[in-house]
Amino acid sequence: MNLHRSLAWFAGLLFACTTAGWANNVTVTANANLTFTPATVTINVGDSVTFKNVGNVPHNVVANDGSFTSGAVATGWTFTQTFSTPGTIGYYCTLHGAPGEGMFGSVIVNAVTPPPPTITIGGYMSGNWYNPQQAGQGFQIEAATNNNMVAIW
Repeated sequence: MNLHRSLAWFAGLLFACTTAGWANNVTVTANANLTFTPATVTINVGDSVTFKNVGNVPHNVVANDGSFTSGAVATGWTFTQTFSTPGTIGYYCTLHGAPGEGMFGSVIVNAVTPPPPTITIGGYMSGNWYNPQQAGQGFQIEAATNNNMVAIW
């Protein structure tokens, strides 16, 4: 592999690592002591929460606003909900709680900033990246014609 292709591969990998976003999953456990652990979780839009009843005490999970439910009260279940709207969504077990009392909790869903628009890299386009806390360090990438790229540290 020639130097230009190696640098192009490295630049592409660096760009992908700094701009890619992955959805996360948080687990909330329904406990025998009639609590959810953790009771409050904070996630981003697009993330999901997996609710698990791992004990022998029957529970379920229901959103205060009715937007999701794990179903009937039972033991040994797992339920995953993905959240697509920012806000705070309360939840509870219908057998051991109610909205805001007994066995209850909440999911705080943060809005996320959409990624910047993508651009097509053509000939003679360049970009500079640096860390302001490390003066004098950074790199510059220049895309030239014929699939050549130059990277300067």
